[in-house]
Amino acid sequence: YSHILKAFMERKNKNVSILDEVSIDTIEYGKKFSRSKEYFSLIGLTAEVISRIEKDGKNYTLYLPTNEGSETFGQYGNFIVQKASEIGRDLKLKAPFIEDYLGNEDFGLEFYKLIILGDLINLLDEDSKNAQLSKILLDISEKSIDDNYFKERVKSILEDIKKMSYKKKLLIVGEPLVVYKDYLNNN
Repeated sequence: YSHILKAFMERKNKNVSILDEVSIDTIEYGKKFSRSKEYFSLIGLTAEVISRIEKDGKNYTLYLPTNEGSETFGQYGNFIVQKASEIGRDLKLKAPFIEDYLGNEDFGLEFYKLIILGDLINLLDEDSKNAQLSKILLDISEKSIDDNYFKERVKSILEDIKKMSYKKKLLIVGEPLVVYKDYLNNN
C-alpha cells in the first residue's frame, strides 16, 4: 500500500520515500522509546521514523493516513512527532482520514480501486505479487485508472491466484504489523 500511495503522491511532484521494513534492529532501537507493553507497530514505526530523521538531517513530513475505525493510528503520529521533538527535530505530521480520499481530487476513485487491487495482490506468492505491483506502479504514472483498467487488472490477478494451490485456509486475527511481518511472526 505504501508503494501505491507513493506513486499517487509522486504524480503531484512530491518527493516521497518509504520507510524500511521492521527488523530486529528496528525493534531493538525502538525499545528506547517504549516504557511498557506498547504495540510492536508503535515501537517499529517510531524507530524507523526517528532513525531516518536522525541519519540524514533533512526536514520530513510524516504522512500517516488514519481511519475511522482505529484510535491507535490517530495517536501514533502525535507520539512520533513528540519523540522527534525530544531529539531536537521538527517533524511535520499529515494524518488524513483514508476515508476522505474518496472525495479528494488527488486520489478519489482511482486510489480506492488500487487499494482493492493491493488487497488482491497481497494474496499472491512473492514473484506474482512483485510482477503485479510493478505493473500497477508503472501504470499509475502513465494511465488513468478507469473501470476498464480496474477490471483488466482484477482479471489478471485472479488468474494468478487460481494458479496457486493451498493446503488449508488460515484465518489470522491480530495486530497488522505482527500478522504481516515475517520477523515478528516466525514466518
